[in-house]
Order: sequence, then structure tokens, then C-alpha cells
Amino acid sequence: MAALNVGGFALYQAHTLHSPGLMLWEVNSVLHEHASRGDIAQHDAEEAMRRLDAEVIRHWGPTPELLDAAVKVARRLGWTRVYDAVYVALALELRGSRLVTTDERLRRGASRLVDIITPAEL
Repeated sequence: MAALNVGGFALYQAHTLHSPGLMLWEVNSVLHEHASRGDIAQHDAEEAMRRLDAEVIRHWGPTPELLDAAVKVARRLGWTRVYDAVYVALALELRGSRLVTTDERLRRGASRLVDIITPAEL
């Protein structure tokens, strides 16, 4: 996760970053979980959130249109949850964009709908 490393977002400097607003909640949840288990120090989790907050990322709110698009993506892919589908729906909405993730399950599941790459492929 780029936020855990000083300079971790350097890879993305030449790109315009977009995310569904829920990404902030998800990252915060993952960092809190890792800190609670002792995988990372609480201070490191807090620093990671500060780094993420400092990045220029356009966060898209849960508009009725985006939510509807996410449900349609989830149905099309046979998913029962729409969390991952929101990322796919946003990438589809932002024509010409690519979805960047390290989630291999997401990549396998949705790569037929949108161009999905890992950070290493930027």
C-alpha cells in the first residue's frame, strides 16, 4: 500500500487519481485492522492516513448514478456485493481510465469490462 511508505505515491505523480469515496473508509479500516493485530504500529497507520489525505485524489461520492452503475456491474459479473463493483463502475464512467489494484481477485473478475493493471504496470 503506497500510503505506508514515504514517497509511496511517487509512482502516481504523472497520473490523475480518482476513487470512490468509500476507498478512504476501506483504507482506514485495513490500517486499523493491521494496527490492532500488531502487524504495524498505530503511529504508522496514522501516518499512512495522513499521507493518503495529502494526495490529490478526486473522491467520487455515492451519487444515484454511480450506485446504479455499480449494481449493474455487480449483476453483470455475478457478484452479490457492490463494493468492488463501485471501483469498476467508476473506471467505466471515466472513459479511457484504468483501474489500478493489487487485488488479483478483482482483476480476474472484472478485467473483461475494464482495463485493470497493478501499480508495477504503470
